[in-house]
Amino acid sequence: MENSAKNGIFWGFVVTIVGGLVVLLVEHYIIAPDRPITAEKVIEPSERAANSRPESASPFKPDETKRQERNANLHIEYLQQGNTLFSRNEYNEAIRQYKLAIAAKPDFAEAFLNIGAVYQRLKNYDEAIYHYRRAVELRSDYPEAYNGIGRVYNNMRNFDKAIENFKKAITLNPEYYQAHHALGSVYFNQRNYEQAAYHYRRAVEINPRYAIAYIDLGDAYWNLKNWDAATNAYKQYVKFDPNRKDVIERLRQAEKRKGE
Repeated sequence: MENSAKNGIFWGFVVTIVGGLVVLLVEHYIIAPDRPITAEKVIEPSERAANSRPESASPFKPDETKRQERNANLHIEYLQQGNTLFSRNEYNEAIRQYKLAIAAKPDFAEAFLNIGAVYQRLKNYDEAIYHYRRAVELRSDYPEAYNGIGRVYNNMRNFDKAIENFKKAITLNPEYYQAHHALGSVYFNQRNYEQAAYHYRRAVEINPRYAIAYIDLGDAYWNLKNWDAATNAYKQYVKFDPNRKDVIERLRQAEKRKGE
């Protein structure tokens, strides 16, 4: 009996110790809240798509993007270079830059317009009209191109075609004061001074600082013997340029003739 009691005590002690170890293990590895998580995080499909790129995608290249943007604007760069050369009277080089702009963008109407302007300056009227017309073909609503054609025809003294094209420019842009002024000059050349005065007047109504038109307006009224109106027009010009002797003399003569 004594041995049986001792055995019972021993095995009870063993069970108690093992049970305690099991409890410690469960607390430490299963329910302990402060245990660090070291397992790999599982990324859901939607999150993976948002934070990764396909294996086949090429790496981002900022230099390539800049190069693409520059190529897209190359025609503008050529145009601006041409404009600078044109302003320096370097006409052949200006034409070359404009043609490079067209090579970069074949439907670039503004480059055709500016080539037309160069040829007009060089008095190569056939080439000027050709390039102005190409601009119109590319942009039918291009008042500057029609204005250019009108100026060439005016220089060639083909007044009917000049009037036709200036009117198209004004129809497209009624506030186009340069076209009004140019149309007034055609009528003046035809000695239609009433119409000349009307369009010169419209030019300065639209742009009161368009000084040159005041001289022409005064000349139209001079030919109409409207001395008051001529005097007023010349006076407006003299405000911009008080030292231009020929206009000052016309002003003096117009004032003398008032009341005739």
